[in-house]
Amino acid sequence: MVDRIIQNDAQFMEFVLELSHNTDYNKSLELYLSALWKLLDEKRNSPPTWELFATLIEKAYIEEAPPFDPAWLDFSVSPDSDRIFKETDFAIVQDLILFQIADLHRMSEAGTLSIPVMFLYTGVESPSKSYWYNFHPRSFWSCAFGERRSTGQTTCNWGNFAVLLKFGQEYE
Repeated sequence: MVDRIIQNDAQFMEFVLELSHNTDYNKSLELYLSALWKLLDEKRNSPPTWELFATLIEKAYIEEAPPFDPAWLDFSVSPDSDRIFKETDFAIVQDLILFQIADLHRMSEAGTLSIPVMFLYTGVESPSKSYWYNFHPRSFWSCAFGERRSTGQTTCNWGNFAVLLKFGQEYE
């Protein structure tokens, strides 16, 4: 699916931004992240690479999301920023994305996601007291990269992916 070689953070960022701006997606961010989680879980034992990350992000647009698992509601507190920026193993991605899926589910159940879009994208507090500014994969990935500048870094770890997930949620 990925139609180019992705060996560093610059190529990864360019690919994901282009993909997110050129892909029509009419489902919820909760469903997109659920599909992404399914794909991530299948690759949990794979060595992280920028190309793997790009492939998973791309496939999540067309992958069928698994049914919501009520056990995900146990993820009721977002991992703290110190942990997100320091940990490099798969557990940080798992804990964060399952929290995000559960948090979006809670907001949907509470009617929070039904408020007018002009108010939604100015930021809303979820039932878990987390703040969200992005509710569609396009804005999620665009804001995940925000003002980041690529460095040509060729190595990556699961912590790099977790940071993008966090920025996608919270960056305006």
